[in-house]
Amino acid sequence: PAMWDRGTNRSLMDSDMLEVLHSLLNGGTSSVSWTNLYTCINQCNSVIKYAPSVEMSDETRSYCLGNAYFVRAYVYYWIARVWGDAPVILTPTESTGREIYPSRSPRAEVYAQVAQDIESALTHITSNAKGCYYATVDNINMLKIAFALHVDATNEVHSASYIQRFIWGSTQVKASYRNVEGGVPVSSNQWFCYADEFIGELKRNKEQNNDQRSDVTYMERTGVSDMYEKVGWPNKFTGDWSSGTLLYDDDLILYRYAQYYMFRAELYYYRKQYKEALGELNVVAQRAYGKADFYTSATQQDVLEALAAENRWEFAEEGNLWFTYIRLGYIDTYCPLKYWPNTGVEGGVGGSTNPNIYLFPISTSAINKNSNLRQTEGWS
Repeated sequence: PAMWDRGTNRSLMDSDMLEVLHSLLNGGTSSVSWTNLYTCINQCNSVIKYAPSVEMSDETRSYCLGNAYFVRAYVYYWIARVWGDAPVILTPTESTGREIYPSRSPRAEVYAQVAQDIESALTHITSNAKGCYYATVDNINMLKIAFALHVDATNEVHSASYIQRFIWGSTQVKASYRNVEGGVPVSSNQWFCYADEFIGELKRNKEQNNDQRSDVTYMERTGVSDMYEKVGWPNKFTGDWSSGTLLYDDDLILYRYAQYYMFRAELYYYRKQYKEALGELNVVAQRAYGKADFYTSATQQDVLEALAAENRWEFAEEGNLWFTYIRLGYIDTYCPLKYWPNTGVEGGVGGSTNPNIYLFPISTSAINKNSNLRQTEGWS
């Protein structure tokens, strides 16, 4: 993959990270576990079941239920995109009976539950609270548009109604990637880092276009380590190193304002309205470069390349680029399959093409605990 590589001195990276980086995943890779996500879903299920009968104000009850439905929708949306078919569990685990051993439901059913939970959340959350809350009307509607765009785009069906699906409110919370500013917020040992190719992109973009995002995305310093001449690090969500112990205390940004414009640009691209797509892209570009109408060529290929580049430079390390590139049909352009070791194509190894190369396998631990689960085809 072109964005990520080994860490400090291109030598540090544990085996789990390497398996993810080179698509050598298997059921024993710790990163493929969905346990924490289903723990979160179980907590949401408890709130949804018991909040209606707990003594509290109607306003507080709606807040609790709205957040529970929103978080459950958000988590199932991730599960469906990462693993495909997955158990759909709607009640809290309160016994040791057969119900705690569910089988995997088709991804379409997982998506259907996401859609239902989004609508349920909107019935309970009717305003935009000020501050960093999970569920505001804006946040729920951003999930709604992201979900609709992803599901329809990956099925090559694009509805003209997307743009009318939500209106951005007036209570935006400024995106902040760290709670402690300044200094070198990392140790000398970086277990993973951006690849040289992507670091080069960021530096060129800063030098040639004065891109204001470059230093937010990547930072490097000399003279700060006794071990290495230069230390570089991904500069988002760095945590707090001031005490000598790394604390991951950063706020989790679910959606931010730039995604509103990028979603609209992507929709216009699918509808072959390339000039309109550039108009949305140029809002983000003007903030980054301080120049109006940064993009001017409205050919299909040029708009696609601009969409891919701006998503890469705007949202690096924020967890959505992979899915955007799948929707755009750009994933193999940026990360050619010949570099993926277990695809069976030129440059790879393994001997057979994995039909689910864009999905994760499920963990061996989950299968061992639940005999009703079956491994995803193509993975072991």
